[in-house]
Amino acid sequence: MIRTLLRWWPVPATIVTSLLLQRILLESRYDVAGHAAEHLSGASAPFAAAALCIIVLWATPGARRQVEVLGAMALWFAATVLVLIGNVRVVDDLIDAGYAFTPTSSVPDVADHSIADMSVWIAVVASIVMVLAFRRRGHIGTRVTVGAVIASALFPPWIFPGLGAVVLLVARCIAHGKAMSRPGLSKTELARPGVSGGDAGADEQRRRLDGEVEPLGPALGATVELEGL
Repeated sequence: MIRTLLRWWPVPATIVTSLLLQRILLESRYDVAGHAAEHLSGASAPFAAAALCIIVLWATPGARRQVEVLGAMALWFAATVLVLIGNVRVVDDLIDAGYAFTPTSSVPDVADHSIADMSVWIAVVASIVMVLAFRRRGHIGTRVTVGAVIASALFPPWIFPGLGAVVLLVARCIAHGKAMSRPGLSKTELARPGVSGGDAGADEQRRRLDGEVEPLGPALGATVELEGL
């Protein structure tokens, strides 16, 4: 149990920190209910996104050195910041109009929802781009990729903009857990790109630890993918 806690402490620590920052920086500034509270909840998206990105990078050491993966993650996070801006704008409009505690069914059209409505779909597209970036680098398999894309496309974005990112998180934590459970695997070896998500040219044996893709030599001109998830 202690060994497991020592291995996985960054996950709960990141989540708790994110929730505390959300409470201090966002929720403590407003006293609302009804429709305004719904939009305030939607404004928390970047706090969850930040925690998710940090945990995914912790579980995928190789991704920390891959520009396209980092760029895709930054794009999704930026989209969730836009979600925050749009929702806070709605909350402020409702408060100014005197509807801070009014239920959704009774609120007249007094707030500008344009940014809030548009931003969630931008975040959905950005989450799919992020998933595809991880797939391109071999950090996840085809089945996980398809599941993540479907989750992002079908799950209501006003509840969470880009649920595929959560699917990615779960897949990477499972793969990282398998890598850490290998007997005799040192921290140095765990940080290698091929062990917890890595480059296409990583050693075949170390790539198998991650349970994802296993490319043949470039001379073959093709890639055989062994699905681990």
